[in-house]
Amino acid sequence: MWKIKYLWEQQQEKGVDYLSTYAYTTQKQSFTLENKVYTIPKNQLYHISTSRKFKKSCVQSFAHKYNLHIVDVLTTKANRMHLFILQKQ
Repeated sequence: MWKIKYLWEQQQEKGVDYLSTYAYTTQKQSFTLENKVYTIPKNQLYHISTSRKFKKSCVQSFAHKYNLHIVDVLTTKANRMHLFILQKQ
C-alpha cells in the first residue's frame, strides 16, 4: 500500500481558477516496474495534476449554447465542486 498524503492547492491566474493536486510520501518506499526497482524517499513531493475549473453558471451557459440537456448536477457538501451529467438533445 502506498504511504502518501494528498494536498490540493487552488490557484487563480488571469481570472481563471485552477486546482493542483500534489502527493508526498510519508515514508521511504520502493516499487518495481518492468523489472526495475524504484525507491522514493520520505517526504518527497510530487505534482500530480492541474485542472481548470469552471463556474457553475459557465457550464450551464455552455450546455444551453451547444443544445445539451443537464440530466443532473452532483455537488459536494461544501458546494465548491459540481459534476454535470449532460446529454445531447
